[in-house]
Amino acid sequence: MQLDSVEIWLCNDISFSLSIWRVRRAGVGGRHGATQTRVGSGSPSGVAVLRCDMLLLFLLAGSLVAGCGGNDEDATCRYHSECPAEWICLRGQCIPPTGEDAGDTVEVGDAPWSDEASEASSDEAATADTLCGIDTDADTVLDVDEGAEDSDGDTVPSRLDDDSDGDGLPDGVEAGDADPCTAPADSDGDTVPDLRDNDSDGDTVADVAEGLGDGDGDTVPNRFDDDSDGDGFRDAEEAGDSDPGTPPLDTDGNSVPDFLDPGSAPCPLRPCTGPGQSCRDGRCIDDCRSTTAVPCGDVERCDWSTGLCSPTDTPCALFGAPDPCPDPVGGPEWACAPGTACLPEGGCVPTAPCARQVCGVDRLCHGEDCPCDRPVGSCRPASPAQLSDPAFTRSAMDLEFDDACHAYTVTMISGTDYLREMLPDGTLQTWAGVANLNMGEVAVLRRQGGEFGGTIGEVALTYICCAACGCAARPPQGVAHLERGTGALPQVIEAVTTSGTGPFGSYILDTGPYGLTWGRDRNLYVGNVTTNGEVHRIDLDAATTTRLATLPSRVYAQAPYDLVRLLVASADHSIQLLHTRTGGLTAWTTTEDDVTSLVRDPFTGRVYCELRDGRIVEYDADGSYRGLLATAPRSGRLTIAPDGGLYHIDVLGADSSGAQVRRYELPGTR
Repeated sequence: MQLDSVEIWLCNDISFSLSIWRVRRAGVGGRHGATQTRVGSGSPSGVAVLRCDMLLLFLLAGSLVAGCGGNDEDATCRYHSECPAEWICLRGQCIPPTGEDAGDTVEVGDAPWSDEASEASSDEAATADTLCGIDTDADTVLDVDEGAEDSDGDTVPSRLDDDSDGDGLPDGVEAGDADPCTAPADSDGDTVPDLRDNDSDGDTVADVAEGLGDGDGDTVPNRFDDDSDGDGFRDAEEAGDSDPGTPPLDTDGNSVPDFLDPGSAPCPLRPCTGPGQSCRDGRCIDDCRSTTAVPCGDVERCDWSTGLCSPTDTPCALFGAPDPCPDPVGGPEWACAPGTACLPEGGCVPTAPCARQVCGVDRLCHGEDCPCDRPVGSCRPASPAQLSDPAFTRSAMDLEFDDACHAYTVTMISGTDYLREMLPDGTLQTWAGVANLNMGEVAVLRRQGGEFGGTIGEVALTYICCAACGCAARPPQGVAHLERGTGALPQVIEAVTTSGTGPFGSYILDTGPYGLTWGRDRNLYVGNVTTNGEVHRIDLDAATTTRLATLPSRVYAQAPYDLVRLLVASADHSIQLLHTRTGGLTAWTTTEDDVTSLVRDPFTGRVYCELRDGRIVEYDADGSYRGLLATAPRSGRLTIAPDGGLYHIDVLGADSSGAQVRRYELPGTR
């Protein structure tokens, strides 16, 4: 209600009446008293809001109404008297009235008083006005400083939220002082006031994690201290990362974050000291495979399959120093540790017994997924007795399996030849070839990792009718594939007729394309397509070939070695590694006799070669001879099935019967 009306005389003989209302704040104790006084020019409309115990000071200072000095309206002010008439001084700037007439409302803060407000119908308005503006939530921070947005996403606008940034610290605490007339504190100078900044000191540790304490007792609260525990390492260094939203690092796991634990700090601030330890994400971990790892010591070596320092007699361990791998264009050198191999174009590639590799920014690669025990196959082929059924093996020239354990043979018969398929349950299916063209080899696409079970892959085969064999179709030699939809075996790639004296010692058998194989890169490769010794990449869809390399003698057999290399055996008894991207050749080993077939075990990485006399010999991955595995009664060819067995089939020649399939168990552990 109206308490009093006084006439105020101002300079220049101007006077006017003030009507004063006193309104009690609704349960809020003001910084300068418990009541507020409204001062208006004759009526409740157009009033300025002042606290009653400050009114006298402003009247004496001439700060209610200006007009004496006639200062320029852009001038910086300290008092209302330094502003033009009807203007007020707010935070150093003269603020004009909201209306055009002298009698219109003059605001102090963000909103003017109105007739409705004078009726005290709004308790919020009565409790929110301060000398400098509106503070709706009475947290000593003006609404204009808090803003209308929702800083912490709690659906409460900041001007109504007593913890605008949701860091657990009230806005009144983070404001810096209890005076709403001063701008709220911005400790890190990022233009975001502390009350809306969840990392007030910009040290990458959230305020809620730092709290109100003083960890090192230096009288500087943690939330303003760049070294909260006083251990000489800055909080930003001990936080673990640059995101205040992630929990700070606790490297020793004692539930005290490093920035508050003077006895703990992330590496490399505190270097790792344990044998084989390396620093990763601020923690010392047991991984000797890093170039920065602590050496293992004298009695142990780094096992690249596990990353642990292990005794030298540890079963299945991958020991050895990384092989340097120069970059061909002069870039930084790579290093390929066990489980990987160097690429001629730079970089490394995973190799058996590892299914994949991991390479660091230091260009050091090592194998991963290197099991000690042979994976259990997801399928099992028909038994050797079933596979030896003449209906499947009569006049067979080759044997292959797909990832679903389906077995395939191709035939050499006087007359129509066949591609045969036997399912694991012994069910047999056949497809007739083109006219009476003799077949030589069969190859099935197997996915990387599918060696232990998977799906049916694409089937390719070769036609190898010799020049004197009287085959009706022309050309008599080439590469074909199975069209499962139609059952056709069309010759996609036509070959120039070639022949040799091995590996079987028969002019009928030793002719045409040889070494048919799918690489781990899912491309088809074959030798002797246009001339002896040439290796071609085959595109069955486009019906094109690309010459990859030329060896000095006829190709006898090929097999995938890893993702980018093939093993190639030739008539000069050499076996070379052929790089499928560059065509480069590297000597691998030599044999005592012609190689009829070779295959690499994807688990152990060992290579098995069958020689012309039926001996099956074994080599390590580096080409070192291991010894004799077995001797087959007859010369033949080899393949590995998903069940982990090495299978041999006799190659007896045209119109033969009695060919047998034998299975040899391969090592179950490395």
